[in-house]
Amino acid sequence: MRLLIVEDEDAIRTALGRALAGGDSEVRTAASLVEARAVAATWPPEALLSDLKLPDGSGLDFASECGVPFVLMSGYAAFDVAVAALGMGCVDFFTKPVA
Repeated sequence: MRLLIVEDEDAIRTALGRALAGGDSEVRTAASLVEARAVAATWPPEALLSDLKLPDGSGLDFASECGVPFVLMSGYAAFDVAVAALGMGCVDFFTKPVA
């Protein structure tokens, strides 16, 4: 599976990339929506794990662009956003820090 991780915090992005790589999974990471769109243009992901709030936009907007199964995470627990994300096909919504 080709998994794209979009997270602006270096430590979290690196840790998630290491934890989720291996087996049948190929992982790429991006620190912003600009980077994520560039990666997706040449390496279409099969799944997405994204931070909700990124420096240049919303991970939820990017997830809707990709059209693949996705998981969102956020340091801001917002019930209405989680419900909206789940309504758009989000597989799960985590509040950071993710254990």
